[in-house]
Amino acid sequence: MRLRLRESNPASEAPLVTGLNEGVFSIAVVDANRLAIVGGDYDHPQMAKPNSAYSEDGGRTWKMISFIGPEPASDDKAIMPSSVRLSSTSIVTAIRHPSWIEMYRSDDDGATWKYWSKPAPDTGAHNGNPPSLVKLRDGRLAITYGYRSAPYGIRARLSSDEGKTWGDEIMLRNDGGWWDLGYSRSVQRSDGKILTVYYFNDQPDTERYIGATIWDPGK
Repeated sequence: MRLRLRESNPASEAPLVTGLNEGVFSIAVVDANRLAIVGGDYDHPQMAKPNSAYSEDGGRTWKMISFIGPEPASDDKAIMPSSVRLSSTSIVTAIRHPSWIEMYRSDDDGATWKYWSKPAPDTGAHNGNPPSLVKLRDGRLAITYGYRSAPYGIRARLSSDEGKTWGDEIMLRNDGGWWDLGYSRSVQRSDGKILTVYYFNDQPDTERYIGATIWDPGK
């Protein structure tokens, strides 16, 4: 895995799993120098666990820290993590499985991880959907994901205890025409509302498109 630094344009090696579709799926930042990345190999989800690497020099060099969670069973996979930093030492990461999303937590900057919760017990059929995890300005966490069973759509949940427990599912959209949708990404706007973007479809045999939902996470 190579990371390209914009500043001076060298390639820096990150010790994540390798393969045709390997990658860094999320990054957690302490400051300009201290970074943690989490990634995995989408092409071989049963053979490689998501893993993490750490940099203390702004991404110029990286070191392997740890694996996250147990090795997936042959009928399971653990890929496409989305992470947020809770404090200078604590990170939570949400990981895609075939029909659900699990969360793991580290309180030593990624050196060790423990199972934390299941933010989305059901993401539908058809291989599930990856999470998008964001930390809101009031400290709560919001997670969004595609739902690939009827009614097809985009859903969300909120947590007020750093992801240990989650509120009821929030239906952002339930008008999808087919299961091929999702891969959401979310960000909190300056007015406190959340913008969630995703790919979507209206009918099975039509072009997919990028959609967006603006929603209020309340207080």
